[in-house]
Parts: sequence; structure tokens; C-alpha cells
Amino acid sequence: METTVGVSGQLPANPSRKQRVWIREAVTAAADYHHRHHIPKHFKTQAATQYGYKRRSRRWQDTKKKLGRPAMPLVFTGKTKQEITSSREIRATSTRGARLVMRASLRGLTSGRFRIKVGQFRLSERQEQIEMRRQEIVAMTPDEITTLARIEEQAYQQQVDKHLTQ
Repeated sequence: METTVGVSGQLPANPSRKQRVWIREAVTAAADYHHRHHIPKHFKTQAATQYGYKRRSRRWQDTKKKLGRPAMPLVFTGKTKQEITSSREIRATSTRGARLVMRASLRGLTSGRFRIKVGQFRLSERQEQIEMRRQEIVAMTPDEITTLARIEEQAYQQQVDKHLTQ
């Protein structure tokens, strides 16, 4: 599962090597902030309305309740939540922004790609469910996007200020 944090604001037309390093560090800081503060919100009870999750079937809700599972969205045993919130990889460049890669061992999913059999023209029901959950986990609200842009700008400005004081 991936979330992309892009470069925002006005950047120099032809950035120097130092500026490219600062941009990369700024987008890395924004991606790290997103993983530490925004991703855990996806597993809270209000997340279904905040991120627009598809409503689960009555049968699924009853099964979950009968087994004594938490009422939180995207949580049945808690294994996926633990994997997504504890592991991450940030790949950042000064031109393409940062990619936040989170790994989860969902059955039927390998490295963010589906195993599709020869002659299969559409996703199976299980694959569609996994894709729906993936989209729910990487969803971002407009407020989160604004916050990440602010974090990115602050991190870039800190790098510039640090360079000017040296």
C-alpha cells in the first residue's frame, strides 16, 4: 500500500544540489508525519465517516459483534493495523515527492499487486475487498493534505534557516 506525498509550493526553477537535498528532507518529514499521525486515525471509530468507508454488511457486523471483535473499522484481529502502523518505508526524491510504503500481509495480495490467473479479466470478490480496504487505508482528507503541505514547507524553511545561520 502506498501513499504519495508531493512537493508543494513554489520551488526554484533550477534548484541547486543543496536545495534538492532540502526538498527531499522536507517531503520525507511530511511522509513521516503522515505515517505517525494520520494513518493511525484510519483505525478509530469515527474514521468510517471521516474517510468515507464503504458500509459493511449487516452479516459482517453481526459476526464481528458475536465474536467480540472491536467496533473499529478495518480491524478484525488487529494484525493488519499492527503491521501498517509499525512498519513503513519512505522513498523520497526532490522532484517526485515522497512515497510512503506500508506493508501488510493480506491474503491474495503480494507486494501491493494482485495475483491474477491467466484468462482472468476482472478481480475476484476477495481481491475487490482487499482493493477496497487498501483504498480506505490510503485515503486522505483535505485537512490532512493541507497539514502535510504546511509540515513540508516548515521543514524546508528550517533547512534554509539552518544553512543561513552556518
